[in-house]
Amino acid sequence: MRKLRFKSLELCGEFYKFYAKIKGFEVRENGSCKSRIDGHHTSRICKCSAEGLREQKHVHNSERVRALKPLTRCLCKAEMRFKWIRGVDYWIVTMFETKHTHRLAKPSDVLYIRFEFSLVIFYVEKVINSVACFVIFVFIEQAP
Repeated sequence: MRKLRFKSLELCGEFYKFYAKIKGFEVRENGSCKSRIDGHHTSRICKCSAEGLREQKHVHNSERVRALKPLTRCLCKAEMRFKWIRGVDYWIVTMFETKHTHRLAKPSDVLYIRFEFSLVIFYVEKVINSVACFVIFVFIEQAP
């Protein structure tokens, strides 16, 4: 995974969401950095939606009207980090963590995981043994 290259930031996020859907978890984009020079995004972090904990200010709110929802976060460490390479204008994977601290969705339940687009075509340049290969991933999800 660390040798994948992407042409745009949007493809980076969509690729990880696609990977997450296949594996059985949801993703949230946790953060990104912009260049101070030209405002171009320079990095992005996509994490498992179960990463982190609920903020304590929401837990101990004395003026709460509704009951707390069940906890869904469990300090999961699964994530993928992307970085923009300025000179050649493409994005690379700088870190890929696959270990989850929770159960993933069963294959029969994967179809219930949110997926925002109906047709995705990934054009990824992958370097294998110093030879550039071009891989195209196509995924079509039927509308409900």
